Amino acid sequence: MKQEGCFLCNAVIADSEYTLNSLFYEGITDEDIQKELIESGGLCNWHAWRATYFLSASGGLKILYQSLLENLQVTIAHWIRASEEARGPRLFSPRRIAKTDTGCPICKWNHNLEKCYLSDFLDLFKDDIVASEFEKSFGLCLPHLQVAADEFPQHINLSCLLKIEQKKFEVLREQLVQSDHKQDNQSFSGSKGADPTSWRQAIELFVGKRGIFPRSAQ
Repeated sequence: MKQEGCFLCNAVIADSEYTLNSLFYEGITDEDIQKELIESGGLCNWHAWRATYFLSASGGLKILYQSLLENLQVTIAHWIRASEEARGPRLFSPRRIAKTDTGCPICKWNHNLEKCYLSDFLDLFKDDIVASEFEKSFGLCLPHLQVAADEFPQHINLSCLLKIEQKKFEVLREQLVQSDHKQDNQSFSGSKGADPTSWRQAIELFVGKRGIFPRSAQ
């Protein structure tokens, strides 16, 4: 209690860091732990980005997100088939503010802006230049892709958007696999190379940028 601020917040932060360090140091190879992480859709925004502070985490994150991307391909294929129907299964459950009368007003305001941006973007998606630039970009993270699918399930351009995203998911999965092979080869030969960033891209894909989708209250 001599520490600055709320002692319980400090305890939660310390416990989170201890758990993350243990998880990516040795726990990620445990089949039961892997299964639990995959079934939960991975880590929340807070813990996923916090994991990047640990040098031991990159290998485990590659393993985790390779599996998550494989599962995602099955879901996105179903979403494409269902995009012209009423509803498909949720791609992802964003950790965001509940839609009630309480909560941060700026979060609510930003969420309304998100919907406006997505509406305009989908309307413009028929333009070849816009579609081409989107194909070359990172794309949308899953939380924002879920917002697009929730808010505009019948939009004529949603299916096209999902198909482009599907290709991006497969490219990222392949990059994770190649990064693993490259790291193994470098370890064997003793050579040094640039640290791959595909696992950080996978984190942003699944949870969005740091702090945009806060941890949900349980």
